[in-house]
Amino acid sequence: MISPEELKRRHEYIGGSDVPIIMGASKFNKPWNLLLEKALISKKEFGGSVYTEIGNIMEPRIQNAMNLINVDEITYKKEVEGINFECHIDGLNQDKNQIQEIRVVNQTLDECYNSYHWQVRAYMFVTEIKDAQIIMMKRDGILKQHTRNVIKKYKLENLHDFKDESLETVEDIVKDLELLISETTFRTSMISKKHIPHCEKHEKEMIYKVKKFWEFRNRLIEDNNLALCPNFREEFNKEFK
Repeated sequence: MISPEELKRRHEYIGGSDVPIIMGASKFNKPWNLLLEKALISKKEFGGSVYTEIGNIMEPRIQNAMNLINVDEITYKKEVEGINFECHIDGLNQDKNQIQEIRVVNQTLDECYNSYHWQVRAYMFVTEIKDAQIIMMKRDGILKQHTRNVIKKYKLENLHDFKDESLETVEDIVKDLELLISETTFRTSMISKKHIPHCEKHEKEMIYKVKKFWEFRNRLIEDNNLALCPNFREEFNKEFK
């Protein structure tokens, strides 16, 4: 889990969740928006959501049920040609030779893989662990109903972000979710898994894109006015379609 202190300096490094955006595989953000954030031209504040909190609450239960090693408080770092990579991974198997990425999502297993495999490949690159798997629990059935109940109770409608809610309200939401989920029967049969082997071709593709992205980021830091230059944006868009 990323600390508030680390969140403030995210412009200084490439994190695991940045990589799917750079690779054009994220439905939550676009490369250009991320570029402006990394160049300190814009700021994205994400306070969490009902959905992320369900994941936060379920993650340790899944780890315990599958006898995984919890390492999410460790920051893994790697420097490549002046680019700092940092990441947090959810867990490891008992042999510590396979990354375990846990996702509680409303997706199919293939959709989950498509959304997160670049993030996991970034983890593999930084940690130099050559094997990984995505562990997916579908946010369905009783978990889906809990989500609807909390959204309705706090009149969140379809808002995912807590940033417009008071701190007290957010704490109440989380407490409600913890109470509801604690009453949910959890079985390992609710889990699906997808193996992600190391792939040198994918790794090279990822590093190439990250280097290009960082070059644009450094140019923009040197001259913020480039953000308003059509030629600069066109050049960026050709590289990051």
